[in-house]
Amino acid sequence: MCNFRSKKKPNAIAIDMGSDFMMGEIDQVQRLHVKSYDLNGEMGFRLSQQESSQTFGVITTRTITKQVDLKGKQIHRSDSVLSFNQEEEVEEAFFKIFDDQSFEVLDSYKLLPYETGLSCNNLTLGESEDSLEDFYFIGTAFLQENEDEPSKGRILTFKIKKELRKEKKLTLINEILIDGAVYEILKLNYNKIVAGINQRVQIFKFFEEKIYKTISYHGQICTTNLNVLGNFIYVGDLVESVTILSYTPPSEEKEEQLTEIAKDTENSWISALENLNMDNVIGADSSFNLFTLKRQIDLYQEEGSEENNLNPLGLNNSSFNSNLFSGENLKTFGEYHLGDFVNRFRKGSLVRTDFGESYSLAKPKLLFVTVSGMIGVIGELLAKDYFLLKEVEKRMRKVLGNVGDFCHEGWRNFQSLKKKNHSNFKNKNFLDGDYLEKFLDLNVKEKYLICENLKYFKDDGEEVSEGSLLETEVFVKMEVLNSIFEGLKRIH
Repeated sequence: MCNFRSKKKPNAIAIDMGSDFMMGEIDQVQRLHVKSYDLNGEMGFRLSQQESSQTFGVITTRTITKQVDLKGKQIHRSDSVLSFNQEEEVEEAFFKIFDDQSFEVLDSYKLLPYETGLSCNNLTLGESEDSLEDFYFIGTAFLQENEDEPSKGRILTFKIKKELRKEKKLTLINEILIDGAVYEILKLNYNKIVAGINQRVQIFKFFEEKIYKTISYHGQICTTNLNVLGNFIYVGDLVESVTILSYTPPSEEKEEQLTEIAKDTENSWISALENLNMDNVIGADSSFNLFTLKRQIDLYQEEGSEENNLNPLGLNNSSFNSNLFSGENLKTFGEYHLGDFVNRFRKGSLVRTDFGESYSLAKPKLLFVTVSGMIGVIGELLAKDYFLLKEVEKRMRKVLGNVGDFCHEGWRNFQSLKKKNHSNFKNKNFLDGDYLEKFLDLNVKEKYLICENLKYFKDDGEEVSEGSLLETEVFVKMEVLNSIFEGLKRIH
């Protein structure tokens, strides 16, 4: 076995197996190693990594059964066995740190009775940009049966310290009581954090390893999701969709400000949120949909730039001047029915993308996870590639047909009872990658029917004589589509 390098396959290998000779390359997905670790009956709820201490911080919960008397008092073993009693299920919550290599539990902190952890993040903060340290921030809520919404919670700040035997231990350095449930905590800048607490977005200042309230924004029903990019805060509300806030730090002339600059006026019950760039947001809702929102481009578009300089995710390459924006609404750009409840987006990829070869039309941009255990990848496409694959998807539906009365196109249409206009929308600006990859499993005849007279398009859908990216003529060959979908499979 030895390396085999060529222009098209610079990382290939050649293998001599006696009577056979084989050449190929190892997909990035084959280098992934997946292993499960038992939490001893507890359920992991939130997770964050702290690279400086080589630990994972995890919020876990477990349900235990206690014997209580008729007054609700816990019965101990020394009490009389003749006491009338009943069983009560009690939930306990913990914050634990794990070694990020061995996954050994290094230390644990038990939360108070009726307290549950809602958010966990590692934040790098300091009194100046030259004195930054890593801290675990935990947001909690106290759950009471007589409350529809938690009225109390805490923000806990932990530091990892090494003992004499180099054992890593949790040290609680600060705790602050909060009027509400702390659904999210994120870093805003080197000495500011932002938290989503019930109906408000709260800014805190970090000073001498403690946090102090500064300003807040009250305009939400329940602030369950936050996302930060620069001085922009993207807010996901349980009922009122997405709002974008602009944070202005204090200066000699002005006090710090938190201003609403854009809002989605449609009602969407947000379950997850992530910015795609400064002007575009992707969200997931309780009706198992994905959608993208973009800010009104015509208010600040640079002179001479074209409005169709957008890819299917709604990303805009023109620069943004905040002075030209006057607080218009967010516009829905893409809609897609996933069929599963997304509870988190994260920027990243399952495979390495830093090697030189261009292996896929879709560039991995986001990961998402769902309550059923799915891990998904969202890739970014150029508009001209989107139109090509959209046509392939349409032709595949005709060739493959439907299974029973199940219509693939109808299943992927945006479905929501929360929207004002109507309850069913056409899927737009999203493609079903799993469905497209079925092209590789088709026989030659089926592939030929799909590729027959298939043409390559540019951004506005008009035909062009040459596809610069695919390096083909007008008609796309079967081998080209095979190569495209093999590339798609390599990103997950």
